[in-house]
Amino acid sequence: MIFLITGAVNQGKSTYIFNLYQKLSQGDGFYNHKIYEQNRLVGQEIVHFATGETRLLSAVDGFLPQKWCEECRYGRFSFSKEGLDFGRNIIRNALSNHIQPIFLDEIGPLEINGNGFSKIVTLLLSASVETYLVVREKCLESVINKFEITEYELIKV
Repeated sequence: MIFLITGAVNQGKSTYIFNLYQKLSQGDGFYNHKIYEQNRLVGQEIVHFATGETRLLSAVDGFLPQKWCEECRYGRFSFSKEGLDFGRNIIRNALSNHIQPIFLDEIGPLEINGNGFSKIVTLLLSASVETYLVVREKCLESVINKFEITEYELIKV
């Protein structure tokens, strides 16, 4: 079963998926943690549920770390190859170890355009495993259409 967790920006979708993982006490995946400097969003890091390990996922123009390896970009956000690979490996490992449910935060414009976690989402959907995907409300219809998701349960945050 596919569960689509949706809501507007800064409405608690990542917190919801984190709390759900803790409540279920099973599964694996990751959530995104926003990084602020002086009340200004400067990037995001991926947090692995099972280990707490993190990797920088994105950085805003003007806040790119040294030796940054950009894989793709959306607006003012640059997405790290290392961060994206870290997230992809978390999901691949969960699948290969038959771990369920799988949690992935978040699917949006990158994936709609075939970047980011697009291939991982396709892999998850073809594996028919219990999956929780965080999808920003404004991207919901596009994500459903892009990945041809026909059976799902919607969870509004």
